[in-house]
Amino acid sequence: SPVLKGEGSREAPDLPDNIANWLIERGSDVVLVNPMTTKRYKENRDNSPSKRGPKDAIIISDVISRGYYTTFRPSDEIFRRFQVLVKNREH
Repeated sequence: SPVLKGEGSREAPDLPDNIANWLIERGSDVVLVNPMTTKRYKENRDNSPSKRGPKDAIIISDVISRGYYTTFRPSDEIFRRFQVLVKNREH
């Protein structure tokens, strides 16, 4: 079954990628869900603009079951190193 890959936090921006790669190495499928798709789906379903709440897991699962996701593909090592260089340069 697919596993949702979330967005990174400021404290640990690479954590989602690390978790996603760890899950893929163990045979799980990891998918990306557009946050705006989730937000709009939630607003249409329960008329609530909130992005937090107990219904989020159900809504995200429903969005995935309807096929509104992109399969996560891990980056090549050279591309990941380039991303780190760019991030370091920006800060």
